[in-house]
Amino acid sequence: MPYGSRGGIRTYAHRPVYDDRGATGTEYLGMVAVSAAIVHGLDSTDTTFAIRVDAQQGSLSDGDLDRIIDSVEVH
Repeated sequence: MPYGSRGGIRTYAHRPVYDDRGATGTEYLGMVAVSAAIVHGLDSTDTTFAIRVDAQQGSLSDGDLDRIIDSVEVH
């Protein structure tokens, strides 16, 4: 059974910058509030795993996050 933790963090945000040659770098957008969830545990071979889900704060409902976490299958 995977275990999980949730929390709010602030992180630096960047956006890709494109020109006629494609992506040429990133543009700094500043600090943004992010909701994060980490699902962690052991698989059937006792190998540890961790899956991190980040979303801009307020953009992912608790129900959507629960569905993402519930969709994790560990073998």
